[in-house]
Amino acid sequence: MSHRHCFATPREFMYQDYSIIGYHGHILYVLSYEGDAGGPTEVIIWSVHTMVPKSWKKLKTFVVDGPPEVLIPALTSNGDLIYLLCVYFSPDTHLGVCQILKFHTETLETSTYLLDQSEENREQFETVEISDVGIVCGESDAFLVDRNVTRGMYKYTKLICDDVTKTFRVQHTWIPPCDEGRRFPIHFDPDNRQIVRYTEGANFLVFNNSTNQWDTYEPSETSDPDAAQHQGYGIRVTYGPLRERCTAISSSFNMFGRSGMCFAAAYNSCQRTDTFFSFTLDEEAKTFTFTRVGTYLRPKTVFQFRLASNGVYIVRLGRKFVEFLRTDVPSLREIGFWRVQEIFSKKDVEQNWHGGKTEEEIKRALNIKSAMNLV
Repeated sequence: MSHRHCFATPREFMYQDYSIIGYHGHILYVLSYEGDAGGPTEVIIWSVHTMVPKSWKKLKTFVVDGPPEVLIPALTSNGDLIYLLCVYFSPDTHLGVCQILKFHTETLETSTYLLDQSEENREQFETVEISDVGIVCGESDAFLVDRNVTRGMYKYTKLICDDVTKTFRVQHTWIPPCDEGRRFPIHFDPDNRQIVRYTEGANFLVFNNSTNQWDTYEPSETSDPDAAQHQGYGIRVTYGPLRERCTAISSSFNMFGRSGMCFAAAYNSCQRTDTFFSFTLDEEAKTFTFTRVGTYLRPKTVFQFRLASNGVYIVRLGRKFVEFLRTDVPSLREIGFWRVQEIFSKKDVEQNWHGGKTEEEIKRALNIKSAMNLV
C-alpha cells in the first residue's frame, strides 16, 4: 500500500455501539446506536469521505421504541440503498416487532416495512434463526443469511418489500449441504448466490448457482503461499438436524468484502501487524488467488476494530479512529487532493487528522471553475 491516513471519529462512538454499514466510492457508512434498557433507542446513520477528515455527517437519526434485539445494516453494491433489519420488543404491548428500514443514500429518504402478517409469511419467517441472522445485499436486493452456519444445509432468504402495503415478505431458497466447510461463508456475489467457503485442505468451495453444486477451487500458480499459513482458529460448534453452527470463533485470518473487493486480513500477534491480501476467483480455471497488498502495525491501544473495503481502500474502524489504507498506488489527482488536505488539516497526539476542506471548499479556495470531481 502506498497511502494511509487516520481520522478521528465522532465523540458518540466512545459510548455507543457501532458497526460498518458499507463502503462505496469514497463514502464509508457507519451505524451507531444508544438507548436505556427498556426505553427508546436512538439510531444514527453516519457517513465520512475517504479523504476529508472533517467530513463526518449524521445522515439520519431515528428512534426505535424499544432496545433492539437485532439491529443489522447492509449497503447495496451500487451504494444507493441501506437496508436495516430491526427486531425489538414493544414496551407498550410487550410483543415483538420486526421491521425493515430502507434508507436512500442520495435523497436521504427512509421507508419502513413491517412484517407481513399473512399466515404463510409468518410460517416462513418463523424458520429464520433471528439471533444468528445477517443481511447481505446485491445490486438492489437484500437477503437474510445465517451468519454462523459452517456445514450442512444453508438457507438463502430474499426480502421482498411492498411499497403499497409497507410490509415485507420472505422467500426461502435452500443451498445443498457443504460438509467440507471450515469457516463462515463469504457471500461473494449475493444476487447470483455465489458463496465461498474455506475447506480443511486450504482450498475453497464455491457454490455454482447455475449447476446447484459446490465446486472446488485450488490456489493458482501466482497465489501468495503466505496466506495459507494463517489458518489457526478455534470454534465452539453446535449441531442440528440440517446444519452445523459455530457459536464462537477466534482466528488470525479473516476475510471480508465481496466480488471485486474481497480481502483477507492475517494478524501476527507477536509483531502486532495485519497483513492484507486481495482475493479473486478464476471461474474458468477453478482457481483462487491471494495477492499481498501490504502489512501494517496495529495501534498499541487498539485490540479490536471493524474492517471493510471498496476495492481501492481498506478501512480499519475503531472507537477513536478510522484508518484508510490504499491497496495500490494512488492517482496523481488523489495525491494532489491529499496534499491540499494536509495544508488545511492538523494531527492530534494520536496522529489522527482533524479539519480539512471539502471538494467544493477546495475549488473555491483554489479558484477551480471545473465541474469535474477532484477525486
